This record gives sequence, C-alpha cells and structure tokens, in this order.
Amino acid sequence: MNDALQIHWLSSGGIFSCIWGLQIIVSRAGRDRALAAALVVAGIWLLSGAYVFSGAAARWPLLFLWHLPIVYTGGPLMLLHYRRLFGPARLSRYHWILPVLAIAVPVVFHMLSDAEQREFFERGIQADDFVHLLVAAGNVGTKLSFLVYLLYIGWHVYRSTGNHRALLASGLFPVFFVYVLLFVDLLIGLVGFLIPSFLMIRISALLLPVNLFVFFVLSGRYPNAVQGLQEEMERRRRRRAKLGDLDLNAMALELDERMREEKIYADEDLTLASLARELATTVDRLSYLLNVHMQQSFSDYVNRWRVQEACRLLEDEPERTILSIGFAAGFNSRSSFHRAFLKETGLTPKEYRRRKSL
Repeated sequence: MNDALQIHWLSSGGIFSCIWGLQIIVSRAGRDRALAAALVVAGIWLLSGAYVFSGAAARWPLLFLWHLPIVYTGGPLMLLHYRRLFGPARLSRYHWILPVLAIAVPVVFHMLSDAEQREFFERGIQADDFVHLLVAAGNVGTKLSFLVYLLYIGWHVYRSTGNHRALLASGLFPVFFVYVLLFVDLLIGLVGFLIPSFLMIRISALLLPVNLFVFFVLSGRYPNAVQGLQEEMERRRRRRAKLGDLDLNAMALELDERMREEKIYADEDLTLASLARELATTVDRLSYLLNVHMQQSFSDYVNRWRVQEACRLLEDEPERTILSIGFAAGFNSRSSFHRAFLKETGLTPKEYRRRKSL
C-alpha cells in the first residue's frame, strides 16, 4: 500500500468514525453518548495519524500532539459505556487525571522555537532528547491506557460469566472478536513505540479503521450480541446471589401491569438494569424472575410486549409506515423489528397488516 493510499485510508476511517459517533448522538435510536464520544475520539486519533504520516505535521505543526489529551479519554469512555450496559454508569474523577496531564505534552512541544520544532521532525522517533522522550511517553501512554482498560473490562466480563465458553458462543462471538482484534492492534502499536519501529506504529494505525469497519458491520449483523452477554452475566450473578424469600407471582403480576399500563418496553434503550430500577428491585431478582420463574430471557420478554404493541398499531393506524411503528413499539432498527415480529407471529409486519386488512 503506497503512502498516498495509506493517508486516504486513515483519513476515511477517521471521518467515518466521527460521522458514526455524531449519528449516534443525533439519531433517535442512539442515546449512548459514551459510545458516541469514544467513536469521535477514535476518529480524531486516525485523522491525527494521517496528519503525521502525510508530513503535514512537519510542515504545519500547529495542531501537532493536541490530539493526545483527547485520545486519553478513550479508555474511560469505553469503561463508561461498559458500565452503562452492565452496571452503574459512574466513573471516579480519577479516571480523567491522565487526559488532563497529557496536555503537558503538546504544551512542551509548542514552547519550542520554529527551528527546534523542525529539528524535532528531522531527527525522527529514535532521538533521545527530553522532548522526544516526552512525546514518545505520551504516545506509549495512549496505547497502554487503552490496553489497561480493555484488560479490566475483559477480566470483569470473564469474572462475571465465569465461563470462557460463554464468550465464544455463537451469539457472543462478535463481541469477543472485536475485543481481540482491537487488543492485538493496540499491542502492535505499543511494541512499535517501545522498540521503536515506525513500521509497527504504521501497521497499528492502519489496522484501526479495520477495527471500526468490522465493529460497524458486526453491530448491525448481530444487534443482540451485547444483550446476550448481559443475560449471561446476569445468570451468573443470579446463581451467586442470595435471593431470599421472594413472592415471585406478585412480582410477575406487577411487572406485567407496569408493562401494560406504562409501556416501559417502548424505551429502545431499556436494559435489564434500567428495568430493575423502574421496579425498585435488584438486577439479580429481576433476572431470577424472568429466567427461572417465567422461563424466558429478558430480550424475549420485552420483545413480546413490543410485538403486541406493533400488532395493535398495525391494525389501528393503517396509514402509518411499518418502520415508524417498529420504532414506536421500542425497536431500534428495522432488522431487529422484523426478526422479533417474525419469531412471535410467524409473519412479517407487512404480511400481518395485509391479513388484518382483508
């Protein structure tokens, strides 16, 4: 791959990631700001790579290294997204210390004179003066920070599931695959800065758009993969939890009544944790109620209510579009709506409306 193609590859990956993140922020189906922000951070990282590899940084160093404080927020944002899905969405303020400290790297560089900045780029990554070492440490820190956060998230998932086979199950394989791909990419970049090897640094940068494109494709192909992982983790927690004496019949009646009266299922971001908060109970108890007492998964239970609502709207509002009805019922994509509707009724929404109109 020639240099011009590499620059275009990095630039296109960066623009794609930023647009994807912004789309999540503004779309009605995406209220997860942590994931959106992490994608924008990845996009800025890629654009900064194109800026350096193209030689533009050496000619116009005004923006050089200012991406570092932003990139250091990537690890905390990943953890915040993970906790939003699987636990309390809170982070200690200590997670944001490194991004603040990283501001020192571009500040020190831009205190150099124009001649000293030109000399910095001419000497390359193997120079051993203070500024070069500081810049190298700043770049190593970004890779190391991401790897530490990934290791923590991976360890927490493994501890919560207690079974590595669960991570390789067909429904969870996309999550595991993206995780491994990103980890290997960052590890290559880290080794490249430590050796140092400009080739390994460049390979790591060029692999990041691959990660993003794979993540984008798999998130569309397997929209319920994260939900499957969440349910596996909750089953593990339930087995360890002290559930005490529960009036399961009363809980089931209350759950059905709240679904019927308040239409909680219509929230497209509804999770096991948020539903437990709505019912003023614990995730463990709600998981036990659904999986053991009611003999169904969280996603199956919620989708049943959503399909019932979609059926009602298809009959009562014949002028309304099918996709609009799917969104109104709580589904966040056309594919998930059609899949759940077909599973529940044996018909597609279009077929169901046609039959009811006869």
